[in-house]
Amino acid sequence: MKDIALGLSVGGSLKAGAKAVGVLKQLILKHKPDHWLMEGKLGAALASRLARSQYGYASENVMTRVANPGKILREGEDAVFRSRSARNREMIVLRGPSEQRLRWLKGLKGWADGKPEWIKAKSKMGWLGIVGIPKTPEIEAVVAKGARSNYPMGNLKGAFPEMDDFIAQNPTRPAYEVPYGEKMTVNGSKVFDWDAAGSKYALAKGAKLVDVGDRYIVVGALGRPILQDLDLGSIYKFGTSSPGSHLPSGRGNPEDHFLAEEVMNYEFFKATGEVYNPIKHGGAGGSARHAVEGRKAGKPHWTPRQGTGFIDEELYVYLPVRRGAELEQ
Repeated sequence: MKDIALGLSVGGSLKAGAKAVGVLKQLILKHKPDHWLMEGKLGAALASRLARSQYGYASENVMTRVANPGKILREGEDAVFRSRSARNREMIVLRGPSEQRLRWLKGLKGWADGKPEWIKAKSKMGWLGIVGIPKTPEIEAVVAKGARSNYPMGNLKGAFPEMDDFIAQNPTRPAYEVPYGEKMTVNGSKVFDWDAAGSKYALAKGAKLVDVGDRYIVVGALGRPILQDLDLGSIYKFGTSSPGSHLPSGRGNPEDHFLAEEVMNYEFFKATGEVYNPIKHGGAGGSARHAVEGRKAGKPHWTPRQGTGFIDEELYVYLPVRRGAELEQ
């Protein structure tokens, strides 16, 4: 029998919080799922509640509906998340990346890389979906210290007409070695986390900042553009205490499990045939566990809140349903 998808209150509204968690658990217990599968787009408040019912954030009416992951995921990526949730009986919350990422992957046939943990610059700071940083006098002064070379812009041709137009006028652009160990900030937020770059910055070696006018874009050691990664909001196994608690920590960091990330990346490679690693961190508890640990330590951390409301982002959630079962909604 075919797998079916569980959609929560499709086309309607559902009170986020204990009620949502309770309804979900009742469905799961009732059907004793032997196969996990769900795709849906939920508001940040609801997804946070599902990922960690003890989050402590206020409830909010949230619209939910089944979404098409084909807008932001390659078919192989979607299949990997489905397979993992089925195999491990986990709920996976994926914070939806931009459609630009998918356009790059299609245009460059996977010749790209996901944003690694040592790059903290927001993806929206970049250019057409390539991770980057805006130019400021402070940043330009630091970058200019690095060794300079020329970057062949033809590497980036084929994904966006506006990029192709730029390339026609700029076949090469100045590129600078990333400034290892240097403190750089944009609007008070750090651009690079050198503590996450490994011994002697090994994970960042060879990366360059390419000058494209009003900003720098980041390319890896092989010249591949660095794109927004697939940001895991949560990996949670029902019956456990918190997101990621069923997985051992691979880096001494409860939100990460590097073996889980490598396994997923290898599965992406098998599914797509492309050497592109979209999961660079968050392979354990993800953003939810990051928030939990931050609250415990009293340190700044990600939250779904923004001002008096919640972050406006798409979240794709894979949840369990029984193979071939009819779910009552």
